[in-house]
Amino acid sequence: MSDEMRKYLAGYDDLQRFVSYYYQIDLTRKLNVKQVLEIGIGNKTVSDYLRKLGLRVTTLDLSSCLHPDVVGDASRIPFKNESFDAVLCFQVLEHLPWELFPRAISEISRVTREYAILSLPHSSYSMEMIFRGTPINKLLKRSIIHIRISLPRKGKRSEEHHWEIGLRQFPPKKIRHEICKHFHIERELRPLLNPYHHFFLLRKRGKRGA
Repeated sequence: MSDEMRKYLAGYDDLQRFVSYYYQIDLTRKLNVKQVLEIGIGNKTVSDYLRKLGLRVTTLDLSSCLHPDVVGDASRIPFKNESFDAVLCFQVLEHLPWELFPRAISEISRVTREYAILSLPHSSYSMEMIFRGTPINKLLKRSIIHIRISLPRKGKRSEEHHWEIGLRQFPPKKIRHEICKHFHIERELRPLLNPYHHFFLLRKRGKRGA
């Protein structure tokens, strides 16, 4: 690994990103799947952890410098139909022009047998309140009570992103519409302490329970 890449990865992980890793791993392990494709390798935190859990993980990334198992593009995934039990794609698709988003969703649907988990950036202003160990927690029998107030943020997208959920031309309804052409949305969530990462747990159309 180059010194430049080491420097980049050293500043890559902060508290919010580790919160996102938790949700990425937790949502995946609860699917009870065996064979997984991860699109966008990052620093391999998620793929390494999932492998320790016994999952067979294949990584795909456009950058050969990150040493994925396969170098490739999310809009042209180089695998046969239904090659994996689940496809994971976290904070990747916003790096593609919006015109390629429908194709990428179609490709993810093609190569998964049943599940996909996505996370996409959701631009908003958020204020969070967390209650723990209070009388309210005891009364409601919940270890953590989380209250979030989110307001639309109509500013510019990140310089690295072609689009983000919540910006003027990309309301959540528009993103859901494209996703639902190929998947049923089983669950959506925006993590505690990191609402910027909007997660979608998806089941392929035509599969059991869908």
